[in-house]
Amino acid sequence: MVPKPLVYLLLFYIFSIPIETAFVVIPGYSLANSAGILWMVIFLFYYAQGKIVFRKVPIIINIYIIPVFISVFVAIDSEIVLHALVTYILLLITTYLFASTVLDKKTIMLAMLMFILSSFIFIINVLINYQQVKIVLWWDPRTSAMGADSNTLAVILSVANVLLFLLKKYYNQKAFKALLVAFSILFPIAIILTGSRTGAIVGLISYIPIVFVLRKRKFQLLLILAITYFAIYFTSLGKSLPQFNLNRIVETNERIREGNYTNREIFWKMAIDEFLEHPVLGIGSKNFSYYANNKLNATGAVTHNTYLSILVETGIVGLIIFLLLLYSIFLNIKNKWGPDRIYGFSLLLVICIGMLTLTMEYYKFIWFFYIFIFTYGRLNRVSTYTIKIENSTIQKKTFIHKDEPLTL
Repeated sequence: MVPKPLVYLLLFYIFSIPIETAFVVIPGYSLANSAGILWMVIFLFYYAQGKIVFRKVPIIINIYIIPVFISVFVAIDSEIVLHALVTYILLLITTYLFASTVLDKKTIMLAMLMFILSSFIFIINVLINYQQVKIVLWWDPRTSAMGADSNTLAVILSVANVLLFLLKKYYNQKAFKALLVAFSILFPIAIILTGSRTGAIVGLISYIPIVFVLRKRKFQLLLILAITYFAIYFTSLGKSLPQFNLNRIVETNERIREGNYTNREIFWKMAIDEFLEHPVLGIGSKNFSYYANNKLNATGAVTHNTYLSILVETGIVGLIIFLLLLYSIFLNIKNKWGPDRIYGFSLLLVICIGMLTLTMEYYKFIWFFYIFIFTYGRLNRVSTYTIKIENSTIQKKTFIHKDEPLTL
């Protein structure tokens, strides 16, 4: 049995991730960093007493940091690579802590609930900023929350939306139903207020589970309510959207035809050029900003594409390992999630689409997603066994252990 203080620290750490959305780079203070370090210290204390053991995490997650380690020897700015390496090591440690602390279905459900509640605070903060006409980021006049990038915020909310639908299978209390209704109503409004086109796409994807879970009559009713809701929204509140947000929506098709992706294409082209010069091991983890600053005078620039960022910074070796990680996640959902796999595939699709316009390989919530998928698969307790039937052929059967509804 896991000591309760470890569970509480786990839940606090998960709660802090959406609120912060900052990198785990040392030096530098952050709420999630502090929670994670305290969690690690207490874990080691109980480990020394023999009250807890380390559980293994998938090998592919451990291999993931190898290209970053190699970057130390090939990068121009090796100091920033060392920071990146520390980041990866800390994130890897949190995956071990998560796997070792979450040993039952109830704990992982509570972790999901913490992520959702923290994301709901995000939504409220977006609405408050919109009402007060408050611009959070000086370089981005869209409505966001707590300093978070609008696109990143939209992806986090979309992940929380899928987790909310998954939790609906286990929580039936009135308080949770109220949270579900409130989140479902305010979530699309927050997405629209961020002005994130990527967010609009992943937001729609996050509703995929509804199509498969709800019965036909309930789905038709929900569809009618959704159409009515958005019609009212766009004819009333929609008129008062910030002009910048409206322009982004209106100009989308024209920008695509012109090949103008809000200047992201400049960084994409530069990243491809640098990759062609350093195809195997890349230019060094986190070193793209160094090149962008020297060649484009763009301080702190990123590639705005996770796949391209990994490709240019850690080469084809790093990208192959990263794609193998995503493939391992896909197989885990397919083989171990049982009837819940629609939620897992929705989460995976939200993350993969979000990575097309965001550089997220260092985000805490991405690593939470990695270990959550593998841990949920382990706890879902799907057993496959082989039996012989009369004609001597072999047939595989899957037996799923059902859990009772959880209580808060």
